[in-house]
Amino acid sequence: MAQFCRSEWLTILLTFTPLADVASLVGERVAVHYVPVEHRVEGGKGTLRVGEVVEAEMGPYIDANGRPTTIHDTVFSTIPGSPAYLARAQHRVHIPEYGMTWEFSGRNAIQVNFHFEA
Repeated sequence: MAQFCRSEWLTILLTFTPLADVASLVGERVAVHYVPVEHRVEGGKGTLRVGEVVEAEMGPYIDANGRPTTIHDTVFSTIPGSPAYLARAQHRVHIPEYGMTWEFSGRNAIQVNFHFEA
């Protein structure tokens, strides 16, 4: 099997996998930074952290019985068997060197649980 460095794997992932759909939304790649990515979903509550530059917190919509609202078997959950949680989110992006700094709160969000392995 061929040996690839991290940047080569990143290029492969962003070209030949479903992540290519996300990458196609990017007009110009100005830099690649290697930072830790943390993602947790527990009981419909979720967090996402990308290094020190992106933070998001999501709280689920709750039904009349106090359970998180989910949708199943839909295009919004691209992970078979994993429910998609309907949530309200707040997030912050802080990358001033590229003119990317903003915060939003109270936005609708859909989150699913996933796991990457190295």
